Amino acid sequence: MARSNLTQSRAFRVILLAFGQGMSGVIDIALKAVLARVFLKEEYAVYIAAMLVYSTVYPILSLGLPTTTYLNLPRGQSQGRGRGVLLENQILLMALGASFAVFLLLGGAGLIADSMRNAGLVGALNVLALYFVFSLPLLALDGVLLVNGQSLTIVIFRIASQIARFLGVLIPTLIWQTPIAALAGLSVISLALWLVGAALMWRSTPIDDWRPRFGSAWKQVLLGLPLLLATSFGALQFNLDTWLVSILGTPEQLAVFALGATELPLIGLFTAAVTQVLLADTARMFQEDKREEIARLIWSATRSNVIFLLPTMVFFLVTANSVVPLLYSDAYRESILPFMLYLLIIPARFINYSSIEIASGKTWIVPIVFGTNMVLTALLTIFLYPTFSYLGATLSYLLVTYLFAVPAHLIIFTRLLRLPLWKAFPARAFGRIGLAVGSASLVLLLDRWMSVNDLARVLILGVLFLAALGGSYLVFGVEIPLMRAFGTFWAKRVSGQGAM
Repeated sequence: MARSNLTQSRAFRVILLAFGQGMSGVIDIALKAVLARVFLKEEYAVYIAAMLVYSTVYPILSLGLPTTTYLNLPRGQSQGRGRGVLLENQILLMALGASFAVFLLLGGAGLIADSMRNAGLVGALNVLALYFVFSLPLLALDGVLLVNGQSLTIVIFRIASQIARFLGVLIPTLIWQTPIAALAGLSVISLALWLVGAALMWRSTPIDDWRPRFGSAWKQVLLGLPLLLATSFGALQFNLDTWLVSILGTPEQLAVFALGATELPLIGLFTAAVTQVLLADTARMFQEDKREEIARLIWSATRSNVIFLLPTMVFFLVTANSVVPLLYSDAYRESILPFMLYLLIIPARFINYSSIEIASGKTWIVPIVFGTNMVLTALLTIFLYPTFSYLGATLSYLLVTYLFAVPAHLIIFTRLLRLPLWKAFPARAFGRIGLAVGSASLVLLLDRWMSVNDLARVLILGVLFLAALGGSYLVFGVEIPLMRAFGTFWAKRVSGQGAM
């Protein structure tokens, strides 16, 4: 039976966005690898702490406005003022970024540096102030372009912007070899990227009334406030362990922990891309009360994530002793254990729970779960830190995730859908994936008898594992729907039968 145009389009959009997300993640890790070799640990801790402040603060500052573009922009276009809505969104985000930049320059940087016990952070945050002004408005780009059907443009810009940031940080780092220089380069490049991004957003939005209106802008703020709680708690939860290490530990411990507690690009590659594309479809199905169809869609997206992420977790668990020193040098061998522990969080990422809860319209659920999760993680980390040092932060994150967060979300899903989520669970499909990955993993046992350098070890095991995994998926009948959609799309393009 042929798949619907919607499904084909959805699957291919996921491929495009996943590719862009993955390339961005690879470039980010490459930058970390360079900085880890150029800076001393205490210098690298300054850079990490500054970026930690940004990654924690920007979801709060943005007030959920980037996410509201998925709803506000189509509504504005239907009223003949899509560009006006876009301009309102950009003005609000830039004003919010500028307000925090002023706070940093007027003494806020010193307050934050004191709380993190890192005197070098004052100058770093003052230099990074400009980055807040221009990076916040750029957060709306994905939503604007996706609403206007510009998936490919998102991917191209995402990769190009990540390369620009890489070079913008790398060049001054190699010249002056200080974290201040690296952050100054990042701030300067943010202005150029926003100018390009703003032009893309403006051109992709059909010409109509461009004049901003106070009432319309205020409605955007009101719509974003529930999402603010969700995104704020999400960012705090994601960065909480690193914050606790920065407060409770030394700068050197922060550098070791932050490099180890790194999320692999492949995790966000599929989970974020699938979420971004399915959010609108799930919201529509909730409005049409298609509960069983939503459950099937959730498991379909989860299955796609499991196909790629489960073998990723297995491979890096086996090769972590080589991967971490290979990336960050022997000076960061202590980062191996946090890296391995963080890999164990991957199964909890197979489903992006909050996106489904937001699509249901029950946005108040998300901050409650995130807030409770955050409090439990903080309390448990404080309890475990004296015994396990920075590993206590990772252990707390794992325990709270699997003992509280995942069960809570599954219970909420059941109530939102008004049917047992397991009703639509494709047990055979997931069983085949598990058997295929388990069988392919046997080749990784060769690691015990390999006496080669780290690079050769990772490459040899990687090639063998990929070959074994491909064969196992074929033998056990595991279909990769995204790849099939990709082939179908290009076959149609070549034959001239249609386009996305």
